Amino acid sequence: MSGLRPLSIALALAFIAMPSAVSGKTTTNTMTARLDVDTSCRLTTEPLAFGNVNIFTAQVDATARIQLRCGPAVAYSVAIDNGLNFNGQRRMFNGFGGWFAYVPYQIYRNAARNQVWGATLATMVTGVTPANGQVNLTAYGRVPSTIVLPRDYVDTVTITVNF
Repeated sequence: MSGLRPLSIALALAFIAMPSAVSGKTTTNTMTARLDVDTSCRLTTEPLAFGNVNIFTAQVDATARIQLRCGPAVAYSVAIDNGLNFNGQRRMFNGFGGWFAYVPYQIYRNAARNQVWGATLATMVTGVTPANGQVNLTAYGRVPSTIVLPRDYVDTVTITVNF
């Protein structure tokens, strides 16, 4: 029995030395859980191509697709400036000057072509991206009846997306 006593003492000391989960003391800290959602937007466009016309052209309509890809639920506005050849109206230039150097045209936000698409708050396209983040817009262009020379007429507009 004398061998059991030292063993009992050793076991009792071992239990005393072991850390106890129920010591009456606690400590806490915090951990941050974070998810960063990319809210950048990408813009792709296609040309507003009115095609080939004769010199006494009737009104010509064209469309161009504008695609916006952002994260979901991103508020955006899309503006189109007046172009490089603006002088009271949007104009395409044939590069030569003189008579018939410019052809007027307009870009609209709607198929009825009665809402000009511009760069002011009242003429921009605004919205919030859907869950997939993709927005497909259409620019509706119109060249009124006019006389043109047999040359290429070109203008460049800048499309700006604010988000």
